[in-house]
Amino acid sequence: MADRGIRIPLDIRIKMRGIMVRAAVAAAVVTAVVFWLSGRGPVMAAQETGEAGRYGPELRITRKVETAEEGEFQETSDRYWAINGKEYRLDYWEIVTIPGQEVSQPLERKMVYTGVEGAEGLPGSVSLKEDVSGNQAEGTLFLRESRIVREEWKDGFTAPVTFHAYGADEYHGGSLVIPGDAVLETCVSMGGQLLEFMGLSPLEYRILGAEWSGESYEDEEGRMCRQAVVRGQKLLRDYEATYEGEVSWTQPETHELEMVYRQITPVTSVSLEEAQEGGHVPAPEVPGGGREGNLWYWVRSGFVITVGAGLIGISVGLLALLAVWYRQNRREHRRRCLPRIKG
Repeated sequence: MADRGIRIPLDIRIKMRGIMVRAAVAAAVVTAVVFWLSGRGPVMAAQETGEAGRYGPELRITRKVETAEEGEFQETSDRYWAINGKEYRLDYWEIVTIPGQEVSQPLERKMVYTGVEGAEGLPGSVSLKEDVSGNQAEGTLFLRESRIVREEWKDGFTAPVTFHAYGADEYHGGSLVIPGDAVLETCVSMGGQLLEFMGLSPLEYRILGAEWSGESYEDEEGRMCRQAVVRGQKLLRDYEATYEGEVSWTQPETHELEMVYRQITPVTSVSLEEAQEGGHVPAPEVPGGGREGNLWYWVRSGFVITVGAGLIGISVGLLALLAVWYRQNRREHRRRCLPRIKG
């Protein structure tokens, strides 16, 4: 029988065998390294979070700064215990300077005015300076409403009346006509019209008498004049007025102490080495991790497992290929050693 098998040169077979062996060894080493890292991962994470893992979430505390007698800021405490008993360590602190700001607030004030006669009236606005929260505030308040709380008639009303062209038969003032031979009597009898001519209300003033004040004289135009004085009563009222508006002031510069504390998490008595000797390595807890920390842990673990499984598959395939090649090589060797029989 003729040998129909394909013979591979010896040197090529030796090179192929060396390459396959090296590939199998490399795959096995990489697989071992990957699995070692997957087991070492929690240990490294636990070691990395050794000191930092002892501190939990931060706590910020802000308060106004209290100065000592020598003008220096009081020292802060390096420990803080919350109401729930948790202990916090001071991470850092700083002094924040808050500049003075313009502050305003609405203000309403009631004021009482006494003895106000009709010609005076109430002021429409008032300027106010007042202490508000320890600060000198200034502003303008405007009259919103007023009411009369008391009123009474009192003597004391006087008003001058000047008659030009003294000695004339009559005097005219608007619709008012005063005869020249009864000037004073007419001023009293027609007091209401005379008050209106003077711009005063007859409801708020009364003319009860009139008299001459001095002798006649010449004015700048050379006319003879004489002045009279009317006397009477005026109505005085007491008012309660309400003013409202805004006052403003500048707050002084202040200082605030901002302190940042971090929670101290309790450390268990079982060390990481003891847990490894017992065959159990606890999964590290990421401070403030929650769902995101667990998700990253499982993604990393899944990646390592997938890579390891792939390398194992490659190693098994290489070993199987090496076994097939070895069997074929032995078969060819046997076939070569058998005697050839020719027919």
